[in-house]
Amino acid sequence: ESIETVNISTNSFDAELGMAGGAAITVSTKSGTNDLHGVGFWFHNNQHLNTAPYFRSATYKLPLTIFNQGGGTIGGPIRKDKLFYFFSYERTSERTGYDGNYSVAPQAMRDGDFSQWTALGVVYDPNSATQANNAARTPFANNIVPKSRFNPIFQDIYKGVPLPNQQSPTDLLYNLGGNYYAAGVLKLNRNQYDIKINYTASQKLAIWGKYSRMDAPVAGKYVFGDLGGPALGTDGNGDTRTQLPVLGYNYTFSPTFFMDGVFGYTRMDQTVGIPNVDKNIGLDVWKIPGTNGGTQFAKDTRYGGAPNIQGFGFTNVGIAATWAPLWRVEQAVTYQTNFSKLRGAHEFRWGFEARRLMMDHWQPETSNPRGVINFGGGQTIHPTLSTGQRGSPTSFASALLGL
Repeated sequence: ESIETVNISTNSFDAELGMAGGAAITVSTKSGTNDLHGVGFWFHNNQHLNTAPYFRSATYKLPLTIFNQGGGTIGGPIRKDKLFYFFSYERTSERTGYDGNYSVAPQAMRDGDFSQWTALGVVYDPNSATQANNAARTPFANNIVPKSRFNPIFQDIYKGVPLPNQQSPTDLLYNLGGNYYAAGVLKLNRNQYDIKINYTASQKLAIWGKYSRMDAPVAGKYVFGDLGGPALGTDGNGDTRTQLPVLGYNYTFSPTFFMDGVFGYTRMDQTVGIPNVDKNIGLDVWKIPGTNGGTQFAKDTRYGGAPNIQGFGFTNVGIAATWAPLWRVEQAVTYQTNFSKLRGAHEFRWGFEARRLMMDHWQPETSNPRGVINFGGGQTIHPTLSTGQRGSPTSFASALLGL
């Protein structure tokens, strides 16, 4: 509702659009007039207004979806024929439900007792092998790992993971895969503002100024809360703020000669945080050397948060997002002025444009800035067994042993 006109040029650009790399899109914001004008609008949608998938189970329930977008505009005179104002506001509010089945270790496994799952995997004692004969490795008695052998770090990490809260819908015999249900709501709010002032200083000079702003925070959830795990909706909490102050003028020297100019500044600030980004969870809380930036970035607070712990037969713990957190500031300063001269049936137009682009951006691009800890069943099986026979019991036993 704040847009007056949109002009799209795809080729044969005017000279003033010569820096365009593809289509040149010019958008003009509405201005106030001598008459008071305003509009209001609201759009709403929710899951009850949506249709369900055709192939659905009898117990299928539409996931939470709430969408609201509303706002309005108002414009009019401050001083008739001289000074005008225009203001617009739009708010978007979105709530989307996400859920899923995940896998967590039952209490018996956390205690080192794998006797119920011997058919899935026999846990071998890695210390029972000799240097000369790795095949001499023998199983733990009754498929139970003694607590005296537990690694205190993994035990301390995993104690915050909740216990199974449902019967697995796919693993009815052992109830290991998909035995934990979790749900969360993705939250998005976006506020957009435009305010524009037009001033007719004289019959020759017209001045206008505009300030536009957008604030858009987004927040997702994690399956295990601050302990992380898979993201429900999106990783972390993001906040984007864009600001655009603009000042322009038109000056008429004569009925056949005039000029115009625009000064613009654009700034976008974006941050995406993760739980406990201000703490070195891996290094200081979990006491895992080398995590959270290691020795090279030990004092850099951007490497905070929980490392990703994975490969132990169940849903990962920690933050797996290799791209988060991030901090980004983009700025652009532009000035453009043009002159137009009418001579008979011809129009001559020339001008000048200057741009300065700046970007300050920190974001991990590879691996994981907090660290990744991998486990596997290779240390707790018989060396002659194939990798296909490594299941949840042997992998989780490796994690309990800290291998």
